Amino acid sequence: IFIVVAGPAGRAPTGYAIYLVDNDHLPGEQVVHVRNVVATDDVVRARLWRYLLELDLVGTVVAENVALDDPLKWWMTDPRQVRTTKLRDYLFVRLLDVPAALTARRYDHDGELVVEVTDAFRPTSSGSVGRFRLEQLDGEVRCDRTSEPPDLVLDVAELGSLYLGGVT
Repeated sequence: IFIVVAGPAGRAPTGYAIYLVDNDHLPGEQVVHVRNVVATDDVVRARLWRYLLELDLVGTVVAENVALDDPLKWWMTDPRQVRTTKLRDYLFVRLLDVPAALTARRYDHDGELVVEVTDAFRPTSSGSVGRFRLEQLDGEVRCDRTSEPPDLVLDVAELGSLYLGGVT
């Protein structure tokens, strides 16, 4: 394992990269496996990537944990050299306090909705299961427990996915 640090000259480092070199290949075809690139600003991040991409005798650089919106692709002279080969989800949300979470949001239209949230993993969890009346009036949002019949029934995992905003 190799670690390289970078930052402004004469000051504490503001970024680092952790990587491994796979030497089981011919010179010029060695593979660098980037474990992590962390920096406090894009200038340092770019310097770290430049270092990794310019290592001698390396033919391929593999980075498994790069965000989809990372600017790396656009820093390349030829962005076609960057290929996404696998996508993984690393963000999951489990709402523990449904009323607080739904009240913190703002919605496009005024209205009301009764949502029943279930949770097979924690069926008696007090804050994340039950029926909730969600109401927005003039931009003010309220969410309270209710015994009214639900307009929508969903699992806490589905609610977490919707809460992230990936779908409407």
